[in-house]
Amino acid sequence: MAVIAFVGSFGSGCTAISEILVKEHKYKSVSLDVAVRGDFFKTKKKNPGNRVELYDFADEQRMRQGTDYYAKMALDSLKGGGANLIINDMKHADEVLYAKRKFPKIIIFGIYTETADRWERLKDAYKGDKRAFEQDDRREQGINDDSPYRQSMNKCFAKSNVILRTSGGVIASGNPHTEALKAILLAKIAYYTKYPPSESKPEIIDVMPHAKGWKWNFGPQSTMVLALSLAAIIGGGLLGVIGYAISPGDAQSLTTFTHVGIGAKVGAVVCLIGLIVYGEMLRRQKPNTADEDSEDR
Repeated sequence: MAVIAFVGSFGSGCTAISEILVKEHKYKSVSLDVAVRGDFFKTKKKNPGNRVELYDFADEQRMRQGTDYYAKMALDSLKGGGANLIINDMKHADEVLYAKRKFPKIIIFGIYTETADRWERLKDAYKGDKRAFEQDDRREQGINDDSPYRQSMNKCFAKSNVILRTSGGVIASGNPHTEALKAILLAKIAYYTKYPPSESKPEIIDVMPHAKGWKWNFGPQSTMVLALSLAAIIGGGLLGVIGYAISPGDAQSLTTFTHVGIGAKVGAVVCLIGLIVYGEMLRRQKPNTADEDSEDR
């Protein structure tokens, strides 16, 4: 039986990729978030109004019951053997350590997605309130918070065996980026189940270069950017020629030098901007999926 865990900030797609593995590869999934929410409802007789309310409650319970309280609640009822297992939503470092004690061969995958990409996935759920998103994000990360009971995604992430850097776009089967991510996961699970991963130095993999066809996203916008860059370079040379043709003899060399210099600078700046824009187009490509409105968790 393979046991894996995904750790990552909300919006990174941990739950979405878990659901794909459950559906397509018969994994069983257990979520500490479900345990926290169940405990909240049992105690408060209501559902949490927002993430921060849920986070605060979980931190209070960890202070009373122990920092690995929710790991024990979610994992102790599991029986050995059977289907491969995915553990999700560990938010305190001691929850990760408890999972490692219970499953010594567990493989921890850190799913890293840029904040801007996570915001693009979740902005509808937040109704465009980016300040609320950023507040929740800082709270989950545990930034500037040294309390031993508070959750800290940063500390959980530091315990990853493999870190997968994903791009924007919806996590869904058929999406080239998702298919690449799934293929990498399955390969690493097979390998590290046989050869346990390093505990001190995680393997870091950028998923995008593995996505089929990612290099060929050469649409009209990128064509226009590269064409303008080339035109700017040629324009620098033409300015020099024109300056030479219209200037008197003694001034020709100086005028030519001036025009070529200006043209070269303009061409260099436009080329730089073009390369940046083109690179961003490649990084942020979002293949069409039927799940565009879903919230990647």
